[in-house]
Amino acid sequence: MRAPVVIVLLSAALTACGRTPDDQKPAPAAKAAATDVQLSPAAQQDAQIEVAPAAADDQPDTQRVPGRIALAESRSWRVGIRTDGLVVAVYAELGDYVRKDQLLARYHADEVRDSRALYGAARANLARAESAEAQARRNLERHETLLELKAASQVQVDQARQDLATASTSVRNAAIEVDRLKDLIREHGKWVDPAPAPMEAAV
Repeated sequence: MRAPVVIVLLSAALTACGRTPDDQKPAPAAKAAATDVQLSPAAQQDAQIEVAPAAADDQPDTQRVPGRIALAESRSWRVGIRTDGLVVAVYAELGDYVRKDQLLARYHADEVRDSRALYGAARANLARAESAEAQARRNLERHETLLELKAASQVQVDQARQDLATASTSVRNAAIEVDRLKDLIREHGKWVDPAPAPMEAAV
């Protein structure tokens, strides 16, 4: 009756002896981090990557390598002029740091001078048109008063009203011409109002 018990105990002992303690089991391979890059030997050879143990070296802290120094395109700005002319003075050189509204150069252009002269004439024409409009408005008011007093006819009032409409149209046309010349001068360079038609224009 004891034989089966002995066999069971002997089998359990043999099974226990065949087990390896947990501290003696080989550690599982560490998983590569998500940011690690693994290259096969063939890929390393194609990329000419060499791996060597770290060691002390007496190489200098600085290395001489070929290179080219250039301005950063994202931090520089090219300035140009749309009008033909002659540059008479330059106040900033290539590579200089400049401030907003800083004068960079002066140039002489006949087209700019002529545009400023036309602008002055257009402003004078606008002033005359505004004066004529004011006079036409006063004439209309006077004729309307005389009509109420039976001292003027309806025909005279209608004519005065037409004269005022014509004068107002002249004012609008003169103002459009002034604005057109102002925009033209602003395209040539920095705007100064009123423009005295200078010989030089600022960039």
